[in-house]
Amino acid sequence: MKKKKAMNKDLMEELADEMAKEIQKEIDDEIMCGMLKGMGWHEVKLWPMVHETSESIDAWTKEQIKGKMWTSGLVWMFEDDKEANWFKLRWLA
Repeated sequence: MKKKKAMNKDLMEELADEMAKEIQKEIDDEIMCGMLKGMGWHEVKLWPMVHETSESIDAWTKEQIKGKMWTSGLVWMFEDDKEANWFKLRWLA
């Protein structure tokens, strides 16, 4: 019985650690977005979610985007407003 309780405690601690890491990443991403916006970068949110795969989007951005870019999940940040607009036209139209 003690062994089962110990396993449950270990599992709970592992889940808590994973949740804490996920929350920390969300906080870090929100801070990064705010900093980039403050520097004049342009935000694009892929919402509603597009049907293409992330690999397709990554390949397109690698080929088409020449300026600086940052992404996390469905949020994309572009230094160049023209590239942000091209991205919108391609993936949100």
